[in-house]
Amino acid sequence: MNHELQILGENVRRLRGNLKLSQAELAVRSGLHRTYLSGVERGQRNPSFFSLVALARALEASLSELTRGVESGRPENHARELLTCPGAQSPDVITQDKTATAIIPLTHRVA
Repeated sequence: MNHELQILGENVRRLRGNLKLSQAELAVRSGLHRTYLSGVERGQRNPSFFSLVALARALEASLSELTRGVESGRPENHARELLTCPGAQSPDVITQDKTATAIIPLTHRVA
């Protein structure tokens, strides 16, 4: 289980508890499904940016409150692999010919 997702889930649960909301009530407020929220709170789901924004609004919190305790940037203890596409200039930059490079943690690689 991903440590960062566990921290996010704990924050969601804490903020929901502060408002005395059930998961069902938070689901209605956020527009997200109750079982999806359960997965987020257990650290088993990786919510998109839009889901994080919906959660923050529903919890009357900022995104920084929602992600408090999650390290900023890339975790230093994860191995990384640099994947480069032809014509790419620098990491995380998309060039005019639509090629790019990306730094992807090995723990999140898709087979």
